[in-house]
Amino acid sequence: MINTENKRNISEDFKQISENITIVIWKAKVNKKYEFEETYISSVVDEILGLPKETIKNDWNKFFEYVKSEYLPEIQTIFKKVFLSPGTTEHFEYEVVKADGKTAWLRSEGISENQNGQLFVFGTTADITKQKETEKALKISEKRLKEAQKTAHIGHWELDYRTNKFLWSDEIYRIFGLEPQKTSANYEIFTEQIHPNDRKYVFESFKNSVKNKSDYNIVHRLKLQNGKIKHVNQRCKTTYDKTGNPKRSIGTIADITVQIENEQKIKKQNLELQQINAEKDKLFSIISHDLRSPFNVLIGFSEILHDNIDIFDKAKFKNIASIINSTAKATYELLNDLLKWANFHNGTIVFNPEKINLQYLTTKVIYTIKSFAEQKEIEITYKIPEKTEIFADKNMFFIILRNLITNAVKYTQRKGKINIFSSETDKNIQISIKDNGIGISPEKQEKLFQIDSNNLLQGTEDETGTGLGLIFCRDFTKKHGGKIWLKSELGKGSTFTFSIPKIALYVSA
Repeated sequence: MINTENKRNISEDFKQISENITIVIWKAKVNKKYEFEETYISSVVDEILGLPKETIKNDWNKFFEYVKSEYLPEIQTIFKKVFLSPGTTEHFEYEVVKADGKTAWLRSEGISENQNGQLFVFGTTADITKQKETEKALKISEKRLKEAQKTAHIGHWELDYRTNKFLWSDEIYRIFGLEPQKTSANYEIFTEQIHPNDRKYVFESFKNSVKNKSDYNIVHRLKLQNGKIKHVNQRCKTTYDKTGNPKRSIGTIADITVQIENEQKIKKQNLELQQINAEKDKLFSIISHDLRSPFNVLIGFSEILHDNIDIFDKAKFKNIASIINSTAKATYELLNDLLKWANFHNGTIVFNPEKINLQYLTTKVIYTIKSFAEQKEIEITYKIPEKTEIFADKNMFFIILRNLITNAVKYTQRKGKINIFSSETDKNIQISIKDNGIGISPEKQEKLFQIDSNNLLQGTEDETGTGLGLIFCRDFTKKHGGKIWLKSELGKGSTFTFSIPKIALYVSA
């Protein structure tokens, strides 16, 4: 505190000191109306305001002419507080307009003292323009950093080992699905966000990074409070003291969920593309081989008949005609399947789901293959509630069920049994076709619905097929939004099950 010791005028030594420092020093005597009677303002104020020396000349009113008007009420209020509370220090920051028209920020600090009934006020004023500019630049920088982190979905964190203080940026909160600054940043909450199955990996990776003094760069999952799964890339660098103990770890967390999901989509699309290419290759293989062979049979045997029609007896003629007929039928079936496959993938087959009685359509399918089953003395039974209804495309559903029942007959020994039954879940109707036939090996099961695999098997009585039936079942079931699967054991039979949603749900081809 400045000691006046009953001196009402400023001493020359005080004046000399105040004129040789860069901070404005001021003093005033205050009357009972809280007005300044005697004032002193060091001439540094002229330098700050860009005025010729001795312009202000200890005149407070002249000084306040350069203060921006919006700050004057606040300054008056603060001065009053100083006057009414001797010994209490108050400070205030405000802007002034300099002689050249530019603005500057000043900080004034004052204290009052009652000396033998006389009130004096003392204070200092400093130019804090550079400090304000630095603060402004820092705020702009922080704002830009926050915006950049928010845009890039990258947050940063810091762990001080000496104080055990843990700090996060706002973007860390957002990545964790938390309200910025509404939850205290601490290690427990941080680790709770890590997916339970990834925590051990994350902890060990971080521990080894600190122990080995190596950078930390891993990808792991988060499981947020709402159950959402995110993928993040976490990086960290640790600094150490002279004894080698860790001082501080600074790290970043980048939300790469979109990137991972896109990679997974691309991977899925690549697999689908490979499957499409494989199916095309299989199609060309069928066209080049499976069509050529029966046509060779047709051409060969028809030429034999043509050349020997006058010498063949009736039995011989009938035998060759029977071969030609069965070959023509098989070839027609193959061509029909190829056309269906092509039309489905070209989008020319109209998908028209409607409400269907499951029992009625099942009996209709069974009737179409009844003669085939009777030839092998195979019993077909069904157990489907009378009023069970599904939403499905009638033609597609017919093909699915017909192919599965036909296959069951084909791969079941004579006098075998086939049972068709349905069950319900919350969302789906499941239809199962169970036989006690030859079964399918685990190796064949893995590739059963892949057109590129050589899964063709002859039936129990040398029946053949095109290899496209199960592909139709797979594609048509998927079109409805359902799925198809198999349980089978060699020598004990197979059960094919496919699901159809209870509501009209379907996906694009």
